[in-house]
Amino acid sequence: MIFTMQKIRESRYLQWALYLFVLGCALHIFLALRSWIGGDQIYLLSLGLDYSLHGHLQPFAKMMSGAGANPGILMQLLVGIPLMVLQHFQSPMILIILIHIIGGALFLAVIKDGLGERAAFIAVIAYWLSPWRLYNAGFLWEPSYIFLPAAAHLWACYTSREKASLLPSFILGLSLFTAIQIHNSAFVLILLTVFLILRKNIKLRWVSFLGGIVAGSLTLIPALLSIIQGTIPEARASEGYIGWSFVKIYPALKGIVYWFTLGAIDMVRPLKETVFLSDQYQTLHGAWSVERIWIHLLQFICVLSVVISIRASWWWWRKNKTEEQKSTKNEDWLRQYAMGSAICLFVSAALSPIVLQGWQVVIVLHSAVLPVIVWTDQKFLQCDHASRRWRWLCMYVLFELLVIFTLAHGLYIFSNPGILPQEVHQNKELLHIILQP
Repeated sequence: MIFTMQKIRESRYLQWALYLFVLGCALHIFLALRSWIGGDQIYLLSLGLDYSLHGHLQPFAKMMSGAGANPGILMQLLVGIPLMVLQHFQSPMILIILIHIIGGALFLAVIKDGLGERAAFIAVIAYWLSPWRLYNAGFLWEPSYIFLPAAAHLWACYTSREKASLLPSFILGLSLFTAIQIHNSAFVLILLTVFLILRKNIKLRWVSFLGGIVAGSLTLIPALLSIIQGTIPEARASEGYIGWSFVKIYPALKGIVYWFTLGAIDMVRPLKETVFLSDQYQTLHGAWSVERIWIHLLQFICVLSVVISIRASWWWWRKNKTEEQKSTKNEDWLRQYAMGSAICLFVSAALSPIVLQGWQVVIVLHSAVLPVIVWTDQKFLQCDHASRRWRWLCMYVLFELLVIFTLAHGLYIFSNPGILPQEVHQNKELLHIILQP
């Protein structure tokens, strides 16, 4: 009878996890439909149109100041192929949504297997409905694509924790060399892979792993030819040097801060950039308008949510002996993975020639929410007042939704004002796909 009741509860967790997963998909679609264009979108759409209309492939997707480049043609293909199918400026968002569904499914599969059904339900709340994920994936730019390689990395490493397998080893190599071409934060995944190998936390089939690297490197061939021929595009001047952040101290410490904010609902900066806090809005509606008070209230609660993430990480990494004895091998492995991610994030922040920003660290979002998931499952909900704690969990979900809807109606990138940047008028092909009905 007890076993039957347990199975019923587990099925309910999975059922509610599915409902919330669908809700997360709906929110993602909602943001994608509201997405507009700015500098990054203009560049990527122009790059994609160059391939979809003319078949031109650029060896480097982008040359950036201080932080290297996006080598290879992968980004151009990710934007250009959807534009070949549908000539509309929002068509690349379809692929981004599919990428996130696959990545989310991989992440939840790891959590369900490693921590159980209830933890998987909590993971949907902490990760899938996270404003960090939805905001950074709600419009077209490079960080939107990095979530799948990050999730694939976690899945491949988790699957390889006890024995070397063909597919996980291949996926691991593939995820690393596709991530390199999408965003420079892939350096964190490279460091983390080395960390896990040295600590013998993963076992690889090296031939398969190298096969994944080769497959992921195919789209790097034009960049390699460009280097050999000496035709590399010129990058903007660097803001610093390797290790600059460590010398300045604060940028390096910011990596630690980001670990805790990623596990929470830290949307303080995006909320600050909403139209409701602009000088123009203040002039029209006053300094104490309802909207401005609302934004400050949300920011205050966002800051409080970081306390949850700090508490969760501190507890998970410093469990007492009784709690440690109850830990499973899978949980212990996930803790090692999370700790390795935190260390590699700090090292990356310290070595960076620029001060890292939020969109440059979302690659570790999967890892950063792990302490919150485990703490909520094993500590927060395991008490005499469990029913009251579940109500707090519902309020947490509600707050996530409020933040997302506020950003959707307050940020320029989701406002679709109809006012086109000047660069668009200089590109008739881009202007055509934007003015499509």
